[in-house]
Amino acid sequence: YIPNTTQGSYIPLEGARVNARYLTKVRWNITDRDGRFQTGQFRFKVNYAIKWERGEYDIRNGMIWQAWYNGPKQKRDWNPKVNGGKSMMDATMHRAAHKQFYGDNLGIRRPTGNGKTKLCYIDEKGSGIFWGDWIDYGILPDIKIWGKDSYTGAYKKIDRVFATTTHELGHKSHWGYI
Repeated sequence: YIPNTTQGSYIPLEGARVNARYLTKVRWNITDRDGRFQTGQFRFKVNYAIKWERGEYDIRNGMIWQAWYNGPKQKRDWNPKVNGGKSMMDATMHRAAHKQFYGDNLGIRRPTGNGKTKLCYIDEKGSGIFWGDWIDYGILPDIKIWGKDSYTGAYKKIDRVFATTTHELGHKSHWGYI
């Protein structure tokens, strides 16, 4: 779940890949529309984490590395609430990407291109940019989202990060027409 800053409630985090790891054994599942998942019972405590990646997109921690949200080490189920920081921005970008690639996007053409779409969050002043698929052949992010307002330097609200991510994914959905 992530905070709904406009209504003071929480939004279920649908479509997130949650890993449960004990030593070398990893079980994973995708959260449902209510933000819940199941990985089965464990005898020992496991390390939980959300991997911000799906078949069509990948959210990066910076320009190259995979973004993760590391959870607790416990035996019982984990129902995460991502409350702040960079992980909340990653979760917000995930929500926008999941809606564009897998959800009800009101019939808009889904983003296409050369392989998996890579997005990244940059903790500096700026807006967003879609570079195009030809830039680096899959090494660097196709889409960059900046987290601070260009003029004031204040952190953006998550609804603005969601809108900017959706906007940049819209550019990618037009890419196949060029």
